[in-house]
Amino acid sequence: MPVLGLDIGYSNVKVAVGDNEKTLKCTLFPATAAPLAQLIEAGLGADTAIRGVPVGNLEYVVGVTPERLAHYHRALHADYTATNAYRALFYGALLAYGKRNVDVVVTGLPSGQFRDATLRKRLGTLMSGAHTLGKERTVTVNEVKVVPQPIGAYLDFVSSEDADVDDARVLVIDVGYYSVDWVLVKENRLQGEGLGSSQLASAALLDKAVQAIAKDYGKILPDTLEARWRQGKTQVRLYDKQVELLPYLTSAAKEVAGAVIQGILPSLRQREEAIDVILLAGGGAGPYAQPIKEAFPRSQLVLRPEAVFANARGFWRYGRGD
Repeated sequence: MPVLGLDIGYSNVKVAVGDNEKTLKCTLFPATAAPLAQLIEAGLGADTAIRGVPVGNLEYVVGVTPERLAHYHRALHADYTATNAYRALFYGALLAYGKRNVDVVVTGLPSGQFRDATLRKRLGTLMSGAHTLGKERTVTVNEVKVVPQPIGAYLDFVSSEDADVDDARVLVIDVGYYSVDWVLVKENRLQGEGLGSSQLASAALLDKAVQAIAKDYGKILPDTLEARWRQGKTQVRLYDKQVELLPYLTSAAKEVAGAVIQGILPSLRQREEAIDVILLAGGGAGPYAQPIKEAFPRSQLVLRPEAVFANARGFWRYGRGD
C-alpha cells in the first residue's frame, strides 16, 4: 500500500516512504519555496535538487536553501498551511516520492492547531485528490490522515525494540523551527489536557545565539547559522576565526527551553502524576536535551537516532497500521 509519511516543517520537509520496514527510506529537503523569478540563477543550472511546481499562475521552486533566493522571507506564522509556499512544498514532496498514486498521506499539525477541526479539515482537503505537478504529471492522493505533530515521534519510538511504555506516562516534545509542540501519552492513549504548542522554538534559539556570537566575534545571519546547524557543522568562519557553535547554541537553549518548560508544566500539573519518559524529537531537539533533563531529573530522557525524521517515520507507520 503506497503510504507517504510527510512532515512539512518551517526548516525542512521530511518524507518517509517504503514498502515495508526493511525498505523504509527517509529523505529531507529545505522547507524553502518561492516563485521561480526569485531564484538566483548564477551557477545553479545543473542543480538537480531544484524542483519546479505550478501553484496558481506561478511556478514555484522548492528544494533550495534560502540564500539561493532573492528577497526571500520565510513564512513564520500560524497560518503556514494556507500559504502558496506550503502547497509548493507539498507538491515537492509528491515529486520526491515519485509515484502517480498514493493511497494514504499521513501528516501532522502543531498540537495547538490540531484542536481546531476547521484547520484539520482544510489541510486534508488541500492534500487529497488529484494534483497537477507539471506537463503530463498528475499525482492522486486517495486519503489524508492528520494527527498531532508529536504523535509521529511517539509511534516511531514504540516501534523500537527497547521501548517499554505500555504502562508509562510519556511526554513527547517535538522541537521544530517555529514551534515546540508537546503531547502527553499514557498507556498508549493521548491525554487531551496534556497537549500544546509554544512559539519559542529553534528560530528564537538561533536569534539568541546570533546575538551572542555577534557580541563576541561579529555579525552573522540567522540563516547562516541555521544552515550550519542543518548540515551538522560545529563551526562557522567569521573573519579570521573559526567559531565553535555548540557553546552558543547550548547557552541559548537553556534560556529558551526554560520558557518552553514553563509553558508545559501547567498542563502536566492538572493530573499530578510522574512523567516516566520524555521523548525528544525534531531537528532542533539536540540543544534542548540538557535543559530538559535538568528540569525533569528523575524522568528517562530519550533522543531517538536521526530525531529529525522521527515524526515522518511515525506517520508512515500510522498510515500502514503498524
